[in-house]
Amino acid sequence: MELDESQAIFELLDDKVQVSGTKKYLKFLLLLAFIIVAIILVGASFIAIITPRLKIKEFNELYSQGIHSTKNGPGFYDSSFYALKKEEAFLKSKLAKSDLDSISLSINVPDSLLSLEIKGIAIYNIKIDRIKLSPIFNSLDKDAILHCFSLPFKINSQYATVVKEPIVIKQAPKDTIEANQAAPNIDTLKPKMVAYYFCLDKDIILDIRQSEKTELIPYYKYLLRYNYWNTARQLKEVSNFRLPDYTPWIQIEINCKDALALYRALPNSAIISIHL
Repeated sequence: MELDESQAIFELLDDKVQVSGTKKYLKFLLLLAFIIVAIILVGASFIAIITPRLKIKEFNELYSQGIHSTKNGPGFYDSSFYALKKEEAFLKSKLAKSDLDSISLSINVPDSLLSLEIKGIAIYNIKIDRIKLSPIFNSLDKDAILHCFSLPFKINSQYATVVKEPIVIKQAPKDTIEANQAAPNIDTLKPKMVAYYFCLDKDIILDIRQSEKTELIPYYKYLLRYNYWNTARQLKEVSNFRLPDYTPWIQIEINCKDALALYRALPNSAIISIHL
């Protein structure tokens, strides 16, 4: 009888030891997970702080060459004079497009205006409802901005929620009776949301969206696609043990109808002039 009681006591102690060991193992896993998450957050914060600064330094070194002498000019950093210099750079960029036979785009941020142009002549103007600029534009060297934006940009790649060239296939009616009996034409190509972004050749993203409210699903689908592209590009850099490159962006919101017309009017490798 005493042996049975002793055996029961030993079994109870073994169970307690196992439970205690399991709790310690779970605590260790939680602590390890916390440390990993903390390292990721610290690393992400470091990257978010350092990459824009590196981009500013890279941009200034790349585009300040050749026009440093303007810094010595009287009143160069005066706001009104600098505005005139930016206007001059914008006109130079438009002049460089004057020989093009295809449609090009001009973006005038101070006037909140988009213009579709042929040979430098505006054929369609669009009023910008809202515009946001990457914060680093305020920290860039003025010489670098004048040099960079005095030449037009070119679209390298793009993504859109709408079709570039919609195609509708219809079967021709046999006679006028069948034509009159045909069902009314319903626009099945009407998009739920118009949004697209252009990756420009000077490492700038131009993001254009409709200003009207839209359904949540297509809106978040577009954001997911945009963020996925950006995150995948950054992860690729990190996997190669390099700091990811920060890409300045310009976000524009315009009327849905104009946004659709603008996207379909521009060639795939369109030329763009920008006046900040």
